[in-house]
Amino acid sequence: MLVVSLTPPAHLVLLPTGAGDPRPLPRGSVAQFHWGSFFPDGKRIAFTGNEEGKGPRLFVQDLAGGDPKPVSPEGVAAFAGNNVSPDGAFLAAASDAGLALYPTACGEPRPVKGAAPEDAPLRFSGDGRFLYVRGEGRPLTKVFRLDLARGTRELWKELAPAGASSSGRITALTIAPDVGAHAYTFSEAMTTLYEVRGLQ
Repeated sequence: MLVVSLTPPAHLVLLPTGAGDPRPLPRGSVAQFHWGSFFPDGKRIAFTGNEEGKGPRLFVQDLAGGDPKPVSPEGVAAFAGNNVSPDGAFLAAASDAGLALYPTACGEPRPVKGAAPEDAPLRFSGDGRFLYVRGEGRPLTKVFRLDLARGTRELWKELAPAGASSSGRITALTIAPDVGAHAYTFSEAMTTLYEVRGLQ
């Protein structure tokens, strides 16, 4: 399990799921950590982080040792889901320029055809053919499936708990690796209106 320790200085920690001790990871030049995910082979992690005084960018870190390595320019971020491609070659992330696939080794990013400006990546399909993304909306959140080869975008699911008010919104959303299940958290501001009579 991967967690962020906020004890200064902030750093990533590997927690064992059985017997064993926590293992802090080298933080290198990273000052803030936002989102992290394991590569399919379990030997590396990808995360969004900030270096001191700089904007967010994507980093890759080998769990065998060594500092995190940046793999994107500043202004590129992924804050939810598992954005690593099945072969570990790309990270799906968004910037002001739109949604793109960023190579985890070297090379130029590939814009995702068919993506809308507000799309946030959630997960690749198991075969790497599709990328699932969430669009804007409250209380209803729409999840779309992008065909990376054809550049098409189709509605996959509409999500919202029953009886949700317009003030609520889905905050965190994750999809299972086989896309057969999903889970999300929902935040709603609850208020009560009172009528007061007889005030002088």
